[in-house]
Order: sequence, then structure tokens, then C-alpha cells
Amino acid sequence: MAVASGVSLSILERQWLSTHLTGTTSTTSLNELKRQYYVGQIGGAAADVNSLNDLERQWLRKVITDNSGTPNGSELSDLWKQAIAALGFRVSQFVDENKQTFYRNQA
Repeated sequence: MAVASGVSLSILERQWLSTHLTGTTSTTSLNELKRQYYVGQIGGAAADVNSLNDLERQWLRKVITDNSGTPNGSELSDLWKQAIAALGFRVSQFVDENKQTFYRNQA
């Protein structure tokens, strides 16, 4: 999915997640979209137990291992860098830039 440059990260996330989920509306919160997507990707009904950050960590670890990488550490910023590298994209030192790279380039 091509997403225009100059768009805020939250809009990029919402657009990308909306195209990868079914049954959502424009009023579904961004955090709920993330929760639904992460739980769907990591498999399981842990959404009521795990924090959104924990779900994001689990999902990033899955992205890394699914792309022949080995997750190292538990900091979200480090996991984002590792995921972006595992996908073959240019890694930034800034987590928001890595997120934007993912949402702009990952189908």
C-alpha cells in the first residue's frame, strides 16, 4: 500500500492497520486497531491480559523471526530496528522513522 509522505505517524498506522483488519470502523481507536492486529498476528487471546506494549513486543519478535532474524533485547526501539533490518529496509536511530518506514513499505 502506498502512503503519501508528510503524513503523521498515527495516520499512517491507522491507514495501514485498517487495510489489514476486517470489521473496523473510522471510530475504532488506534490502540484497539493495534491490539486486534497484534493478537491476530501472534495468535491467541492474550489481549485482555497483556499490555499493548507487550503485544507489540511479541509481534515485533515474530516479524524478526519470520524474516530469519533473532530478536535481541526487549526494548521496543531496539526491536523496531531489528524488525526493519530483518525486512531489508533502511534502519534509523529514531523509532518513529522506523515505524514510518514499516507502514510505508510493508505490504
